[in-house]
Parts: sequence; structure tokens; C-alpha cells
Amino acid sequence: VYKRQVLHGSATKVLLSMVYNEAGIQAGLPPSICLKGGFEDHAHEIADVYAAEVNFYTRYAPELSIRLPECYFGGIDPDGSQGIVLLEDLEHSGCTFGHAARPMVVDTAAETLETLAILHGKWWNDRSRFTPIMNMDLYAEMLSDAHLKAAFDGPQGERVAPEFKEPGAMAEFIRRLWEVFSGEPHCILHADSHIGNMFFDPHGKPGFIDWQTLSSGHWCRDVAYFIVGSLDIEVRRKNERDLLTHYLECLSTRVEDPPGFDAVWLSYRRHTMYGLFGWVACPLDMQPMEVVKPCADRFAVATVDLETAKALAL
Repeated sequence: VYKRQVLHGSATKVLLSMVYNEAGIQAGLPPSICLKGGFEDHAHEIADVYAAEVNFYTRYAPELSIRLPECYFGGIDPDGSQGIVLLEDLEHSGCTFGHAARPMVVDTAAETLETLAILHGKWWNDRSRFTPIMNMDLYAEMLSDAHLKAAFDGPQGERVAPEFKEPGAMAEFIRRLWEVFSGEPHCILHADSHIGNMFFDPHGKPGFIDWQTLSSGHWCRDVAYFIVGSLDIEVRRKNERDLLTHYLECLSTRVEDPPGFDAVWLSYRRHTMYGLFGWVACPLDMQPMEVVKPCADRFAVATVDLETAKALAL
């Protein structure tokens, strides 16, 4: 084993060049793999996310007919303090990766929504398997007036509508969003479905990486976060209804009780609120400004276009 590259983030990714014995050669194991786990200084604070990714690749991924990195091993320490996966080295496989500065074209967005419909439909309205994603306590620090004021004063806050900048307003809108959706059908979520967590194989087929936030919640958490955050503003305006219709058609082949389009549209308008909060309040040690700024702008404009505040009025 030869360490080729180390990538730091919420998890540590170590790209390894491999040399095998005869058994490994006969098994057809790849010459390069990615080892991913919790080796950062903050790893002990978020150990559950490493376990979540192991659970996804070992328990759920084998049942999904979507493009995913191949997983060669996944394991969790008995005390839950560490989770490690050995994954396909996507770059070695000829894949490319998404970035906020490179908005997606509509056809690829439609294909990505097909992937999300397969994911959501597989365990539709099954609340027994996963931890709910939205917990107000989880976001307490990011929703504090001090944190949000600093964010609104930065480049990521330039296009945010005044109604969301009032003290306490963002927390109230997120609370309303939670109340609106807490009783509706839940499904498995990627829960961080932005373009930066995507890869594209040599044929252009899209897939998601970074399954550390695996959880349950409303389907539109993934869908609105993806559509608004991944498309250029004008492209989104022109195509969002057609894309939502496409998602609904794909979902309808997999579940018995899909929502109607009016409900889908209202959910989309409402859930754009989460994307606004998530990107404007995103700590810059988690994502650089070159990623935060374009995503925050796309959601800031969308919340005005879609009258999100009005849609969340209870």
C-alpha cells in the first residue's frame, strides 16, 4: 500500500495505490482505492456521521439501482467512535466532480432527479430506519443572531431579502418549515444534495458522494436543495416546473401515494428556505466563499421568485 494523496474535510480521505498478493490479483481488486474515515481533530465530535456512511454503503446501497462509488469494505468500531469505508477511487475511474462555480445543464439535472426519485421511493414513508434530519437544536449556533448578522454582512448575504434579515426571522422560518413537514411522508435522504457532492462517470452519468448525512425527512429537502443550488438562476427559472414534473413522474412509478403537482410545487417553494439558511449561514471552515457565495445567491433569488416567506405563512 502506498499513500498517494490525503484530502482533509469533515472526514479524511486517503487515496492509496495498491499492490496485491495473488489472491487480490485473482479477485480483480483495483490498483487504487479511497480510504475514508474520521481522522481529523474534530472527528470525535461527529463520530455518528462516519457510522452513517458505513451503514449506507453496507446496508442500503446494495438495494439501490443508482450510480454509486463501489464499496470494498465498511466497518464501525464497537463503541461507535470510528467508521471506515474503502471506496472506488472515482478519479482513477475517469470520473469528474461537480462544483458550485459550474452550474449543471438541464438534461443532467433531470437525470439526477431520476436518481433521487429512486432513492426516495425505495423506502417511501418508512420512518423506522433512519434518524430524522431536522432538529432545531442541531442548528442552534448557526441560527443565533450573532452568527447570522455576520453572515448577512458578508458577501453571501448581499442578495438576501430584508424580511429574512430581521433578528430572529430566519430561526422562525426554519421552525415553520419543520412544523409544516414533520407530519408528512418521510423517506431516506442524501440530505446534502448539492452539486459539490456529485460525480459524473466517463459517460456523464451523475451520482452522489458523501453519504455521511444519511437520514430521513421530507423528499423536497433533497429536491429543492439540488435544483436551486445546482442550476444557473435563469436556467432554474425557466425549467424548475418541468424538472419537478419529471421528478414526480419518476417517483410515481415507485410509490403508491405520490403527491400531486400542486403539493409538490408548494413543498418546493417552502423548502427553498432551508437552502437559503444552509448556504448563508454555512461556516466558512466547512465550505470556501467561492462555493458559498454562488449557492447563497441562487437561494436568495429563489426565495424571492417563489415567495417562500408567503408559502411558509401558517
